[in-house]
Amino acid sequence: QKIGSGAVLLPNNKILSVYKNGQVECNVLLLNPDGSRDNTFNTTASFSSKDIRIFAKSDGAFLTLDYSGKLKAFHADGTVNAGFTITTIKNTNTDTYRINDIIYQEDGKIILYGAFDTLNDVYAVGFVRLNADGSLDPTFKWKSAGKKIVIQNDGNYVAVGGTRPSRYFADGKMDSSFKIIATIDPVQKFVTNGFETADNSTIDDIAVQPDGKVIAVGCNYVENGRTISYSIVRLNANGTRDTGFKLFTDREQRIRKVYIQKDNKIILNIDYYKFIRLNPDGSTDPTFKYTNTVGFLNEGVLHFQGDKIIISARF
Repeated sequence: QKIGSGAVLLPNNKILSVYKNGQVECNVLLLNPDGSRDNTFNTTASFSSKDIRIFAKSDGAFLTLDYSGKLKAFHADGTVNAGFTITTIKNTNTDTYRINDIIYQEDGKIILYGAFDTLNDVYAVGFVRLNADGSLDPTFKWKSAGKKIVIQNDGNYVAVGGTRPSRYFADGKMDSSFKIIATIDPVQKFVTNGFETADNSTIDDIAVQPDGKVIAVGCNYVENGRTISYSIVRLNANGTRDTGFKLFTDREQRIRKVYIQKDNKIILNIDYYKFIRLNPDGSTDPTFKYTNTVGFLNEGVLHFQGDKIIISARF
C-alpha cells in the first residue's frame, strides 16, 4: 500500500500522505499525529491513476501533481478547491517532467520550479509564480531556478544550481551583497577558492538558518588550493565562509541532505542511509545515536514532530 510515500507533516502534527493500492490507484489520506487514519478527511476527490506528489500549505490545504502532469488544489478537508485553475505542466522535448518543490508565499502566491518548459501550453522555463487562483503571474521575472530554492524569514530566496548558491529578492532581482568567493588557477583551471568543481561536484542540498546563514552539502570547499572541508560548509549571510563552523574532514562520506532542527542543531543524511547530528557550531552531537543497515535510497525524508523525528522513506 506504500502508506507514507511522499508524506508531508503539517504544523498541527497531522500527516498528509499517499495511499497507493497496487500500481494504478492513488489517493491522498490524512493521518492523525499517532499515525491512525483521520476518517473525516475526504479522499475521493484526490484520486489519480499512478503516482501523486503532495505539496502542503501550513494551514493543511495542499496541491497535488499527478502522473499526467496536472496540478490540482484541495482544501484542508480534502475537498477540491474549485477556485484554483487546474494547471498542466509539460516538457515538449521529453516525456519526463518534474516539480522539484513548491513555495507558498504569505500573499497567497505560489512559486513552483522543476523540469518543465510549458505551463498550460505557455512557455515557462521550469520556473514560474502562480496567483492564488492558479493563473500565471506575469510580474515574476526569474529566468532560472536551479536545483533548490529556500525562502528566508525576510521573504528573500537562496537558490543553488551546480556549485554556486545565489540570493534573490522577492521580485526576482539578484542580491549583489551575497557573494561567493570563487577563484580559479589560470593555468590548471581548477578551483583555488570556493566550491570544488572537479569530478562533476555539485551541491546536493542547502538549508537556511533563521539568522540567514546558509549550510550547503554535497560539495567540497577549497581555500588557497587545498580542500579544507568535505561535503559541507556554512556560509555567512554575505556569502563568505563561516570560519566558526567546524570543518568536516571525512572525505569518504558524501552528505546528501541537511535539516535544521528548531534548536539549530543540524541533521545530515550521509550516503542515503546514515544520519548524524551536529551541534550548532558543526561539532558532532554524541547524544544522537542512530543505526540502520538497510538504506533509504534517495527518497528518505525527515519530518520533525515536536522532539521526535518521523522518517518517510523507501525501506
